[in-house]
Amino acid sequence: MEKKYRIGEFAKNLGVSIGFLKHHEQDGILRPEVSESGYRYYSYSQAFQVLQCLRLQSLGFDSREIAGLLNHSRDLDIEALYAGKREEIEARIRYDSEIVKHLKALEREGLGRDQDGKWRIEEVPPFFYMEHSQNGIFYEDEDCCQVIKHWNQFLPMILTCQRIEWEEDEKVSAGDNVKGCYGGLMINKKHAEKLGLLLNRAVREVVPGQCLNYHRERIITHPSADEKENNAARLKEPIRLCRDHHFIPRGDIYVAQSFISLAGDENYVSEVIIIPLEV
Repeated sequence: MEKKYRIGEFAKNLGVSIGFLKHHEQDGILRPEVSESGYRYYSYSQAFQVLQCLRLQSLGFDSREIAGLLNHSRDLDIEALYAGKREEIEARIRYDSEIVKHLKALEREGLGRDQDGKWRIEEVPPFFYMEHSQNGIFYEDEDCCQVIKHWNQFLPMILTCQRIEWEEDEKVSAGDNVKGCYGGLMINKKHAEKLGLLLNRAVREVVPGQCLNYHRERIITHPSADEKENNAARLKEPIRLCRDHHFIPRGDIYVAQSFISLAGDENYVSEVIIIPLEV
């Protein structure tokens, strides 16, 4: 007669938890004998089912997929399931690789290392920009919502970005130079293509070319309710640099924010102001 094991013994001998066995019982994979008093008993042969669950779990299959494989294996295209799981893992590896590159870039940028006011002229690579709001009001556009939902999965590489319509005129006040303020998200074009990001009508490609990149790290205590006024103050120093060095701004200005603290009255912001220049 085949020996039966109580659930605690069985779990201990296989190096799994009691919860693991109960979870896979609920999925219909493990079918212990249940006594009238409610005790569960497992046979030695069921150890192979447990090990198969662990094996499939280590390959990346979730409990629902495991149940499908073990309960309906005759009706499934197992090769296709393995191929699909391999593609998922390969996509995750690409994603993790991009995360590592992004973290290295953040290390080089030196967040919190007195970067405020540092600037340089450089070629900014193309990026994708998805705009979702104007002056603090969401567009409530279906394409925007679709992109945000998909892009949220890749947020470490996707930065909060503001687009500022700027019209250079030294004769007017700085606030009057700001013609519009828009909110959105941005990601480097190469990163987006590697990750296979969703691109639809709401996404535009921006090719900035030669730009003045101005690093700004500030504690913001009392921002104005006037968005134009805030952006005029934010752009005051980089625009002064452009004028002093006879750089001519070209088109819209983008502000890429890599870190924003919204913890209380004093909020820390780290961002790069990207001003495309006429060559």
